[in-house]
Amino acid sequence: MIFAYFAFILAGIGVAALFQALFVKTRKPAFLVCSVLWLLPICYEIWVLNTCTGECNIRVDLLYVFPLEIGLLAGVSLIGWRAYRQHSR
Repeated sequence: MIFAYFAFILAGIGVAALFQALFVKTRKPAFLVCSVLWLLPICYEIWVLNTCTGECNIRVDLLYVFPLEIGLLAGVSLIGWRAYRQHSR
């Protein structure tokens, strides 16, 4: 379970780096927004990992925030991907 947690963090950093590279290449602000929005939940998860004292085995924030995060990140990533496809044509 803990390996999946760290894999999520590393994958999120990788996706944020991808959108940052696309922003540098195209100068479209949508990619910068995608990059920042991918980094926000990663920073939050790292903060929780460092500040959890042991009583957060069942985190209620995951029940409410995580589905919202997934929906938001999927939507932003789709918008970014569409902008990339339009730029590459």
